[in-house]
Amino acid sequence: MMAAPVFFIMMIACILMLVREIKDKYMFFMIIGGLTSFFDFLTVPILTLGMPLLIYALIKNKKKCDVKKLLIELFKYCVMWGIGYFGIWLAKWILVDVICKKEIIKTSLEQYIYRSKVENVKLESFLWVIWYVINTLSISFIIVCGLTIFKVLKYKDLKNVKFNFKEILVYFCISLLVILWILIVKQHFIQHRFFTYRNILLTVICMFLMIYNLFIPTESSEDNKKNK
Repeated sequence: MMAAPVFFIMMIACILMLVREIKDKYMFFMIIGGLTSFFDFLTVPILTLGMPLLIYALIKNKKKCDVKKLLIELFKYCVMWGIGYFGIWLAKWILVDVICKKEIIKTSLEQYIYRSKVENVKLESFLWVIWYVINTLSISFIIVCGLTIFKVLKYKDLKNVKFNFKEILVYFCISLLVILWILIVKQHFIQHRFFTYRNILLTVICMFLMIYNLFIPTESSEDNKKNK
């Protein structure tokens, strides 16, 4: 239940990306970041950024857009989400500091420094996180292998397909958001592993998309199909 607001925000954002053309996407991602900061308890906030980015990347890749421009766009949206997310945090700290006359900004910064360290984390907690990630990814790996075999069987003649490097690069970059988030809040991620592990969902979905889009037909094979 604690992570429910994040999933609601994520689903609403993804639906909006699918059903309508959002003109000001910079403001859109900043609002998502702000809402995430307001409702979330540091559970899985990265999903409200990563999943809408995936939807947007899928839409743009379908239109065969330039990958370099797309990556620059995605980076800008990440920055706007960060401004909304950390901006709301800072606004709350300032309001409490001014109204309640407490050194909340100093306390919050000290807490961030503490949360970003792993010195006070027990070894068994750290090992549990590693085991859970391996266990989760092992199941995903089996599914990924199945998808890979399916893709290879789909294109019996590998001469008629090419490696879809550009599209895979986009999904790989989005998957790195999870690693970046873990590096920012290392101690929090490990200590509260019973709900923060859900952040890995973004990496797993990116992995599926990378495998599913591993090969694409060459132009010659597409022309042959049209001639037939």
